[in-house]
Amino acid sequence: MTRPEKVRLLINKHFGGRQKNFAEAVGKQPAQVNQWLKGHRNIGDGLAAHIEKALGLPAGWLDDDVQETAAKSSEISPAPPLRFWAANDPLPQDDYAFVPFYKQIGFAGGTGTFEQSDDGGLQLPFGKATLWRKGISKENVFCCTLDGDSMESKIPDGTTLAVDKGATQIKDGKIYAFRHDDLYRVKYLYRLPGGKIRIKSENSFYPDEIVNGEAVEIIGRVFWWSVLD
Repeated sequence: MTRPEKVRLLINKHFGGRQKNFAEAVGKQPAQVNQWLKGHRNIGDGLAAHIEKALGLPAGWLDDDVQETAAKSSEISPAPPLRFWAANDPLPQDDYAFVPFYKQIGFAGGTGTFEQSDDGGLQLPFGKATLWRKGISKENVFCCTLDGDSMESKIPDGTTLAVDKGATQIKDGKIYAFRHDDLYRVKYLYRLPGGKIRIKSENSFYPDEIVNGEAVEIIGRVFWWSVLD
């Protein structure tokens, strides 16, 4: 398959056939993508490498002699753009799934708070194709903020998080939002023998904790965060 044919295969299989969604994922204009597909512009080596990097594909994937299987959905992971919308704004429902953003929910390393507010209907949009590729249902997603420095430098204080409430089974080394006794926290979690759970921070100032599994209620996995410098 040629590079344009491989690009078209990606668009059809992972972006709902929408050139606009693919263009957004790779940081290009839809008109450029259309020109590639029509053969009006070549997909050079530099551009091919850019597309592969943007989508998390292996280097050289666009040149591999693969069959119609294309890339596995788990291989493609473009980050969704961060945009805020008020409740009365017109929303492009065809391209985006809008999830609640609760600014008054604070998950902390240390003490935590969990105060849900509608914040005037504030929402964050995620590309529907992005959620689909990750196997995440829109109904299971909410966004909030992280309070405290226990997850720095990976997730700084004040960072916006997205939580998938459909992912409550611990996978070792993943980051979860959870309730521990009366505290709401965001940490790495690890399963241990005897029903124990290890709670680990990114910041080495905070020591690991070993707790009984019954004391931990998993709210969901943190699958996305946004940091602005």
